[in-house]
Amino acid sequence: VPSDKLEQINAFVTDTSEDLQRYDRTVIEMERRLLVIQNARDDLRRRFDNAQSLIASPIRNLPLEALNEIFSWCCWRDESSYSLSLGKAGSVSCPTLRLSWVCSWWRKCIQSSPDLWSSIEVTSSRIFHLNPSSIQLFRMYLSNSEKRPLD
Repeated sequence: VPSDKLEQINAFVTDTSEDLQRYDRTVIEMERRLLVIQNARDDLRRRFDNAQSLIASPIRNLPLEALNEIFSWCCWRDESSYSLSLGKAGSVSCPTLRLSWVCSWWRKCIQSSPDLWSSIEVTSSRIFHLNPSSIQLFRMYLSNSEKRPLD
């Protein structure tokens, strides 16, 4: 190979080697970006599917009155049940509050239903020995029961 051709070939090899390295770095960067975009898409798809399932949930189609009837049944399974019971030895039963923790939709329904909060029992031996959290719970029930008569 003549020397001038050899110089051209060496220059081509050097330039091409640098170009290939640049392309390789670009491909690696593009693959990294693609992975980030795919992960973001997958996360959005999961949130979309979750939101769509909430909208399509049959319980969301129940009238509020029917849902409140179900909640009432859960809170007062028998005549001796209360929506809040502060019993002996620090025992606390608060089914209304527990139901309101299920999801924001249930919380909204339950908080808009004062009757669900109006059945309160405080054992007479505990009335003067309530701890601060029990007093706070008691006040919340009184507030949410609005002006309903207490059972």
